[in-house]
Amino acid sequence: MKKVNGSLIKVTDSDIGFLKSNPKEFWKSIVTIRYRAFSDCHELKEIIIPGSITNIENYAFYACASLQKMTILKGVTTLGDHSCFYCGSLKKITIPKSITSIGNSAFSNCKSLKKITIPIYIDKINDETFRLCKSLKAIMLPKKIKSIGNYAFYNCSSLKKIKLPEKITNISQGTFYNCTSLQEIIIPQNVTSIEQNAFFNC
Repeated sequence: MKKVNGSLIKVTDSDIGFLKSNPKEFWKSIVTIRYRAFSDCHELKEIIIPGSITNIENYAFYACASLQKMTILKGVTTLGDHSCFYCGSLKKITIPKSITSIGNSAFSNCKSLKKITIPIYIDKINDETFRLCKSLKAIMLPKKIKSIGNYAFYNCSSLKKIKLPEKITNISQGTFYNCTSLQEIIIPQNVTSIEQNAFFNC
């Protein structure tokens, strides 16, 4: 394990035992989980991220293939781009209200994720955030959301119902592309444009 000036730089499979047995010491003095810090940690199955962490950077948990459960405690404010990209076994994630930003493709290819609640202060779903989340059946979008990025729910083939917040004015390109199980969508009156392939093969 490598730490530098309050940042967790790199964790390997050999460090996971220490994380399990002594989490307080493991997280001591860390405020940022840096780029690819946990990437390819195949021994990591469950993690609790303490509120002393403020920032989870891009690709922080990239390709943690065995990770099934992630709990982020109140205090963390940012989930970077591709932060949980290719976490194919991830079934459950708890995101606190303190999170104000979720990056592009943050949960892309999390094919086991079935349900997620977006924190109330999030005002944007970025590009490809839930791309290829094939098991995702339900998602709650907070009222503050003003925009949903391109291909945000691309190939979420188990998604059955979604209600778009009132502040949405545009449905972006490929937003619900290949959502083959989608049976109901509530579109607010404020929507003035629907872009190419937004509902292709629904």
